[in-house]
Amino acid sequence: MSDFDPEIRNAAIWSGDSRRIAKGDAAGVVLEKLGRTEPESLDDVESVQMGKMLEPVVARIFEETHNCRLKHLDSALTHRKHAWLRSHFDYEAEDRSYLVETKNYHHHAAQYFSEMGDPVRVPDADRAQCLHEAIVHGVSTVYLAVLFGGQRYRDFRFDFTPEEKEAWIERLAEVWANVQTSTMPPPATAAQAREMWPQDNGHSIVANKQIEFLCLQLAQYKEQAKGMDNFIDEATAVIQGFMGDRAELVAVDGKTLATWKTAKSSRRFSADLLKASMPDIYDRFVVENIGSRRFLVKN
Repeated sequence: MSDFDPEIRNAAIWSGDSRRIAKGDAAGVVLEKLGRTEPESLDDVESVQMGKMLEPVVARIFEETHNCRLKHLDSALTHRKHAWLRSHFDYEAEDRSYLVETKNYHHHAAQYFSEMGDPVRVPDADRAQCLHEAIVHGVSTVYLAVLFGGQRYRDFRFDFTPEEKEAWIERLAEVWANVQTSTMPPPATAAQAREMWPQDNGHSIVANKQIEFLCLQLAQYKEQAKGMDNFIDEATAVIQGFMGDRAELVAVDGKTLATWKTAKSSRRFSADLLKASMPDIYDRFVVENIGSRRFLVKN
């Protein structure tokens, strides 16, 4: 069984989960661990797969930059005290004194990282991943080595204190307790809220000042969005009317302004045809779907 199989992934908090928790998506992590949502498949994400292919390249640049030798790690470790904390790693120093996490990011991502010589600044998710790996592996120092756009290299050193480690373990323990007790943290998205509470209980709840203010604000934004939707629909109709049966709209200088191309034909199952031709068989396979909750903000 692979470490990436759901049974293994859902039995612990991994460094990738720490990334999501640091970004405020603890609810998404809990939903996945409970098997209520499926993890995103990265097998067909080209940037992710290219990042894996470039790992040795980034590691080699690190070795040349720091005049050192690295050892590739291709297995997972479990925390000595907390069995629910696990992690994969990229590289470690020959003397095992520090870890190196390699990344391959788009060149636009460089703006979120500090320049060489400046105080270290990286996105919270990257720092959390490095901290998680330091905790599980039992080291204090982790380097984040990043290649931006295949052209620009930078690395960032973290020296984590015991206090930092313990504070993050406590945060992760809260999330793991949510998993163990099937208790949901606050949702980060509306989709997560629908997944947590798919049906109502028929009762009311009194809003506090913050929630009442958010309802008023949301109603205003929805009204503004309605006007934008109307404009988008009208503008689209005018442009499409101008294009007619043409597939592409270009400016005088040849720049493409819009395309309106016919999608490739596909085949699909028609329940209506089955019902019309074989109603008895159709009725045997009709099942009742539980109604979904519809969220409406009242003006």
